[in-house]
Amino acid sequence: MIIAAIDEDRNFTETLGEMLKNAISDIVYRSFSSADDCFRFVEENDVTLVFLNKDIGNDPLGMQIVHHHLRQLSSHIDIILVGSDQRLDSDTAIWSIQNRCSDYLCKPVTYEKLISSLQNIWFNPIPEFTEQLLPTH
Repeated sequence: MIIAAIDEDRNFTETLGEMLKNAISDIVYRSFSSADDCFRFVEENDVTLVFLNKDIGNDPLGMQIVHHHLRQLSSHIDIILVGSDQRLDSDTAIWSIQNRCSDYLCKPVTYEKLISSLQNIWFNPIPEFTEQLLPTH
């Protein structure tokens, strides 16, 4: 499984990568501060999921442009929007539904939020995390 992230916050992308590697065995994870670099990576690899900062670039339409280009490169790719807002504004929420975004995560992303999001997207439990949640008697 190949996962990518587009975000200018290097601390976030490094932490995200560590959490993903702890949650899912056998993944390839790459982070990019440039959408163009990520586009090249998606063109050359079978990327399953992209975490996309909703505030990418200086253009107010940056997220939409990046999202559209990712969909052109791979129509089956899952895209999770990431932002610092505790909730999406209504315009962004409607846009994300209409454009098949898989989820929205607000920073800081915790391991529990990440696992919950991945389980909701792929409809299957991640065993390592599920076992941690089981009550002990």
